[in-house]
Amino acid sequence: MYFAIRRSKDGQYWWRAVGDNNEIMAASELMTTKQSCEHAVRVIKAEAAAASVHDQSGPTGRTAVEDTGARHATVEKATELSERVLEEVKNGQQSAIEAVRHFMESVDKALSLHGESPSRRQEVIDSALEMSEKMVQTQHDFLRSVVQSAGETLGESSKKE
Repeated sequence: MYFAIRRSKDGQYWWRAVGDNNEIMAASELMTTKQSCEHAVRVIKAEAAAASVHDQSGPTGRTAVEDTGARHATVEKATELSERVLEEVKNGQQSAIEAVRHFMESVDKALSLHGESPSRRQEVIDSALEMSEKMVQTQHDFLRSVVQSAGETLGESSKKE
């Protein structure tokens, strides 16, 4: 194998790595000076034996290190999403509790213990609590399905990589 330094029509320099069979194995980009081209050849000759090979021929077109980095980034994003979902659940629960508290205060004002019978007041409050429980359960089911779908999607994307 040998390196051939060539000069283009516009006066720039480039090199070719030529095999023993005279086949071109590699070629450089154009460089403005012959010294730059010679320097590039020296660096390649000195460091080629120790150079690592990064196989990017897989389906993702990335190296294993890049794939690992991409998986870590995906896990970090999933963790961040999970934390946000949990925060939204917490906020939703606090809002539901506050809404029930406000409703009970309104019921107490409208149906005071002395005016309406306590059983009527309790019936209204029980109905409201049942409704709010269903709303919280619906929110919980929705968020659980979101997290489950995200988990399935992440599982599928890691299989593809």
